[in-house]
Amino acid sequence: MDIGVTYQEDVDRVIKILNHAGKEMRREEKYKELMIEDPIVLGVDDLAESKIIIKMLAKTQPQKQWEVARELRKRIKYTFDKERIETPFPHRIIITQGKEDKG
Repeated sequence: MDIGVTYQEDVDRVIKILNHAGKEMRREEKYKELMIEDPIVLGVDDLAESKIIIKMLAKTQPQKQWEVARELRKRIKYTFDKERIETPFPHRIIITQGKEDKG
């Protein structure tokens, strides 16, 4: 999984939080069966235009990767909200030119 965060975030803190979220999920009975081992965070994968991309991997039982990934993304979203970690979104600046309004 690729997880994007803003450039203002402390990358080490984000990695620690992601590792914790993965380990917590695997401790649950349902996911203990679906996940072969604890998910791992590989680290910063890319410095993109508007975000830092952190790579996270999880080994699952065959055909269970999508179920695990959806749940893990949901938990990451909730955790990021709780920890006030900002996820990026595109910013646009629009400049208009024209005659000044003389009203």
